[in-house]
Amino acid sequence: MNKPTAYNYALNLLSARPYSTQALHRKLIQKEYPAADADDAIRRLVDNGLLNDAKFAEQYARSKIVSSGVSKRRLSQDLYRKGIKGDVATTAIANVIADEEIDTAPSSKKSRARNSLSSVISSLSSCGGGCSDSWLGGGTTSMRSSASWPL
Repeated sequence: MNKPTAYNYALNLLSARPYSTQALHRKLIQKEYPAADADDAIRRLVDNGLLNDAKFAEQYARSKIVSSGVSKRRLSQDLYRKGIKGDVATTAIANVIADEEIDTAPSSKKSRARNSLSSVISSLSSCGGGCSDSWLGGGTTSMRSSASWPL
């Protein structure tokens, strides 16, 4: 069976998912294509607009920020490991944050945590003299008799 050319193999890989230039080059070398063929395939893909690190970085950043809410620092580290460095990564992250209108102010995270804690305390104090929720260990627990609960 004939082995596909490095260019055709790279096209097949790109049809499954996006790759950074460095990751795709590494994949071609792992499949034992000569470095010159891998370089030529990468150059052709870039020239044809099929491989673009800036677009890859933005797609990756959008996916990670929207789906799992990773931090800018973590995202920069991930992109660096995938071969996206410096200004390309920073610009991609900034574009996604601006496009998705994400608030990155540290005070908003603290206030959300504070509001969440307030709602837990208010729900605990509103259960009256006793709570029988399973997360409290089942049965009735008197909140007022427990000296260790500062309400």
